[in-house]
Amino acid sequence: MCFKIKSVQICGVDDAGRGSMLGPLVIAGISLKKSDVSKLKLLGVKDSKQLTPKLREELYKK
Repeated sequence: MCFKIKSVQICGVDDAGRGSMLGPLVIAGISLKKSDVSKLKLLGVKDSKQLTPKLREELYKK
């Protein structure tokens, strides 16, 4: 059986929370075409821990 790959998807998942089993927990995921990664880089999207709260809010609006 042969398969032809038409596009490549990039997927990522991350979690944030405090406490071990019973504390608040947020999990987020994203899936996008590999060709769209450059658009995120142009916006300045990177690790949210390395961004100021103000810049995170500005990126969220875009």
